[in-house]
Amino acid sequence: MPSNSSNWKVLRLILPIMALAVLAFAAMAHWFGKFNTPLDDQAVRVLWIILGVLGISLLPIAFVLRPQIRSGVKRRFDAGVSEQAGASLLGAGFFSMTLIPAAMAEAFGMFGAIILFLTGDTRAVVAPILAAAAIFALLPTDARYGSYVNSVTGRWPTS
Repeated sequence: MPSNSSNWKVLRLILPIMALAVLAFAAMAHWFGKFNTPLDDQAVRVLWIILGVLGISLLPIAFVLRPQIRSGVKRRFDAGVSEQAGASLLGAGFFSMTLIPAAMAEAFGMFGAIILFLTGDTRAVVAPILAAAAIFALLPTDARYGSYVNSVTGRWPTS
C-alpha cells in the first residue's frame, strides 16, 4: 500500500479527523458539563468503573487483534495469490490493523468525554487526550507499512 493508494489516503485523512473529533467532543462536553446538575455518587462511580473496564479491556484486545489480522493475511498470502490480489490483500490487512484499534481508542475517548459532560469532572479529559494520542500514533508511515509487508511476505516492499 504505497503512499499513493486509496487505502493509505483514507487512513491519512480519517485518523486525524477521528482524533480531532474526540478532542472537539471533549471540549464541548467540558463546556456544557458545567451546566449539568450533578449526578449522584453511585452513578458517577459506575461511569468511572465502566471507563476503567473499557480502557483495560480494549488495550489488550488491540494488541491481540493486530497479530491475528496479520497472521490471517499471511496465511492467505502463503496459500498463493496473484501479485495484484496480494497487493490488495496486504493493503486491506494494513487498513484493518490500523483502523480497528483507532476506533477502539476513539470509543474510549468518547466515553471519557461523556463522563466529562455528565459529571463536569475534569479528570475525565485524560481519556480523550490519551485516545487522540493513540490515534495519532497509528498514523500510517512508510516504515510501518514496510515492516508489516516484511512480516507477511518475508521481503521489504519495493516502491
